[in-house]
Amino acid sequence: MLYRPPPAEVWTLGVLLSYLLTGHSPFPTDGDAAAGRIVVRERGAAGKFSRAALNLMAHCLERDPERRADIAEVRGHRWLQGALERGGAELEA
Repeated sequence: MLYRPPPAEVWTLGVLLSYLLTGHSPFPTDGDAAAGRIVVRERGAAGKFSRAALNLMAHCLERDPERRADIAEVRGHRWLQGALERGGAELEA
């Protein structure tokens, strides 16, 4: 598979979101990581995160790079837009 930086960068963002939101890797075991099995769950934090936040993380961690969110979709995602509406910092290009 040819390496393409933009999808890889979005993937990395998904991994970071997993750590920031859940405190855990999206790959709970070494076997999951080796097999590319992504486990997106709240693990003991039921109801702590919005569906929109978890949806963004899942779209960033889409296994197929062709179906994975691109940076424009990430920037326009409802979770980030909600943060802006609540007074978050403006996103600049």
